[in-house]
Amino acid sequence: MQKLHRLPPVQLVGLADQFQDPRLPELLFRYRARNFPDTLNAEEQQRWTRFCQQRLSGASRGPGPNYRDFQDLLKALPKMAPALKLELQDYAATLAQRFGLSGL
Repeated sequence: MQKLHRLPPVQLVGLADQFQDPRLPELLFRYRARNFPDTLNAEEQQRWTRFCQQRLSGASRGPGPNYRDFQDLLKALPKMAPALKLELQDYAATLAQRFGLSGL
């Protein structure tokens, strides 16, 4: 993994078929999508968008809360600094809008 972190982003493209562990291509894809979205081709961008939509909507479970659960968690934290709470709400709203989940 340290070798991957040292590579320029453009060199990460095409490495997925060089792993023996079948889990690593997906991990590499998600790493690229999160950190270097400009290295994704159109098909990969659509794949990433679908993945994010499914996670945020709750259609696909994973670590961390979905959009609704996150909103509930924010409401349950009354002692949170108002500025921080507002930033988190804005971030969640930005994600919802970006991934077409505004109706949630």
